[in-house]
Amino acid sequence: MGATLRGPSPPGRVPAPVPDVTRPLRGAAQAAGHTEHMTESIAEQKSRLRRELRARRRGLSETDRRQRSDRLWDRVLDGLEGGGRFGPGTTTMAFYGFDDEPPTDRLHDAVWAAGGDLVLPRVEGSLIVAVPHPPNGPLATAVLGVPEPPGRAVDPSIIDVVIVPALAFDRHGHRLGYGAGFYDRFPVSYTHLTLPTKESRGGGGGGGGGGGGG
Repeated sequence: MGATLRGPSPPGRVPAPVPDVTRPLRGAAQAAGHTEHMTESIAEQKSRLRRELRARRRGLSETDRRQRSDRLWDRVLDGLEGGGRFGPGTTTMAFYGFDDEPPTDRLHDAVWAAGGDLVLPRVEGSLIVAVPHPPNGPLATAVLGVPEPPGRAVDPSIIDVVIVPALAFDRHGHRLGYGAGFYDRFPVSYTHLTLPTKESRGGGGGGGGGGGGG
């Protein structure tokens, strides 16, 4: 399960383009002599990876899913607290985990407990907007089946951190989403924040899949 932690870029800084998430996978396949997928286009490789990773994630037991989620949120919360982007006066955009995604109740509770404001995505046509979600705030099930908050969307410029869901990501933070492209079109510039690694934390670490969105 995974989530990419991003913060808005400093003024005047142009964010780097998102790298091709399949490039490291192609290189690893070549090095290992597995060339059966080398003739696939990038779009075909991503489609195949999405099918394989969704099947792997759905095969997790509930206990395993919860344990992996706990490790994931340990790392995300460590990154938020260590980066000074967490607490009173800050706005965190997260997502609502549903179906076989990592449960996000712990993440939401942590944002509120720290005195920060939480916003969640709501799909409007081909875009997502960020909508405030206070403790015990109402949620409505949208067309895609994801619970979404009602109310007026906020200006994305007030958001301090965006926790982006992912179907998978590599060790460099390159993200593979569901393919809808919602977060690619979200109107805010990002700069990646560094999360604690397995080595730097002395243990733990996340696993493959988290999701919701493009």
